[in-house]
Amino acid sequence: MKTKQFFCCFSFFLLSVSCSDYIDNARIYAEGKITTENGQGVSTPLKITNSFLVSEGISKSDGTFGLGGPATVDSANLFVGRKVLSFSANVTGCRINYDSLSIKLPSGQGYTKFDNITVE
Repeated sequence: MKTKQFFCCFSFFLLSVSCSDYIDNARIYAEGKITTENGQGVSTPLKITNSFLVSEGISKSDGTFGLGGPATVDSANLFVGRKVLSFSANVTGCRINYDSLSIKLPSGQGYTKFDNITVE
């Protein structure tokens, strides 16, 4: 009986502690289209990371993608897996990272839509 009471109290404690660390059900979401220089859609592996992996997937054969997951809205990176030549997005503050394989998403933005990401 005491074990059951302890387990219930301990479970409640863990639930309350883990929920307090989660900030307003924060999410990061990115969507858009990836094309080559000639406008052809590209299927490529994608990842959103900040200090950990938030989401990963593969763009469709026409180049469209949508990725999202739970994370704080601190700055994150969208890894494209191919050299990024240029992009256009609905928010300011995005930039191509030094490795040219990823785009830095601005902090404070939970949603970013890329009209087009042009890759090599």
